[in-house]
Amino acid sequence: KAVVHSHQELKQQVEYLLEEWQQAALVEDFIGGQEYRVSLWGNAELEVLPLMSVHYPQAADPSLAFQDYDTKWDESRMHFEIPARVKPHVKTHIEKVAKATYRATGMRDYGGIDLRLRGDVPYILDPNHNPDISEVSYIVRMAATLGYDYGGVLARIVRLAATRRVRHHAHASSP
Repeated sequence: KAVVHSHQELKQQVEYLLEEWQQAALVEDFIGGQEYRVSLWGNAELEVLPLMSVHYPQAADPSLAFQDYDTKWDESRMHFEIPARVKPHVKTHIEKVAKATYRATGMRDYGGIDLRLRGDVPYILDPNHNPDISEVSYIVRMAATLGYDYGGVLARIVRLAATRRVRHHAHASSP
């Protein structure tokens, strides 16, 4: 019910939210289209890991589906493809937008960005500065396609943080 298609449905949904939650409702344009997860790591130099596409096979209209609370904790409601099949020029555009988002939002060491394509244009849904790094997390799955095991992913993130910290302290102590 979070996605509405008419002014009347919008009015009903906002009234429901105001009554149920006793707080303001956020109304925004729903970006339908293919969903991707982008994981990046680095600081001065950024590396984009292989893209992951997210599919919602149970959805009546996959372009209108999204990861709700129930779906987040029940992966049988989603299907992931790593690396995602995407046109080379679109992949390049996604990576450029993801890197710009990473830098603009002040991400450090590693991060994740959820986005959707409307046509061939990527729209950022959620920049995540501290995404899950458990053994089954998205970044671990993406890094596995490059040959990293779980310990290797954690070691890489720790090295990035340590290098950034040393570089920061070296600059801070310079006259």
